Amino acid sequence: MQLKPHVDVPFQRGPALAPPDALVSWLNQQGRRLVRLPVIILVEQPGRVRNARLGDVAIALDDSALGISLADHVRRSCPGAPTCHVWLEGLWDPSTPETPTLQLRRFVRAVSAGEAADFVEVEAQ
Repeated sequence: MQLKPHVDVPFQRGPALAPPDALVSWLNQQGRRLVRLPVIILVEQPGRVRNARLGDVAIALDDSALGISLADHVRRSCPGAPTCHVWLEGLWDPSTPETPTLQLRRFVRAVSAGEAADFVEVEAQ
């Protein structure tokens, strides 16, 4: 299989992370549109991803479509830290409502110190 280079797509601002019920409802309505989310990843040593949160919402992360594992990205971006706050792009999968899954398509970057990361973004139509 030949890998395709990443092509940036335009995103537009979506809702705030709070209230969580409104956020999850909005994400559930996005269908197959890419979303960009500020996710806090809890890290289990050595550099393994334990779980993740989108604001107050627990989410699962599926990194099977990434060329480099999420754990490797986290290790590089937040070395030795117990948490890693990052921007991730992917497809929202609400099929398991108790723990919705983000099917990752791209690790964007770590959230910068002082950066506003209290909202989500969606691929522009």
